[in-house]
This record gives sequence, structure tokens and C-alpha cells, in this order.
Amino acid sequence: MAVDNNRVFEKEDIKPDEVKWNFYPNPVEDILYITELEGFYTIKMVDAVGRVVLSIKGTSSEQELDMSAKPAGMYLLKIETQGKSVTRKLI
Repeated sequence: MAVDNNRVFEKEDIKPDEVKWNFYPNPVEDILYITELEGFYTIKMVDAVGRVVLSIKGTSSEQELDMSAKPAGMYLLKIETQGKSVTRKLI
């Protein structure tokens, strides 16, 4: 596992230059926007102690996640698509 500018990569992860999706704002207060998603995907958000606090599946190119009820802190945002995954740090 390696960390590179708010990204966490594992062996099966997509390389940084292959990542097409984006998310903003970071840090987030109310709504987290995820754009440029492709194909069928799973989005998971994990809190600092490893609990999955959000898990959704979809096919639309954009997602809006309501973060207003989530406690402030650090989360890992993991998007899996086509058998590969990317994990990024979210504050």
C-alpha cells in the first residue's frame, strides 16, 4: 500500500493517471460531488476506525452525497469499477 497526495493505492488499484473521476469539495461541509464516473461502480465511505458509513452502487456519471449528518473527521472514499479500485482521503 502507498499514499500519494491524498490517495491510497493497493496492488489492484488503478494508477493515478488512469483515474477519470473527481470529487469536490474537500474538505466537505454539506454535499460531496463525484463526477466523471463510468460504467457500473460501487462507492464506499469508511470512517477513521474502519466502519463502512456509506455504500452505494450506480451507473450514472455523477453522484451527490449528503455529508451534513456525518460527524466531522477523516474518511476514505473508495470507488470500485471494472474490477479495480481507487481510494482517496476525504476530510
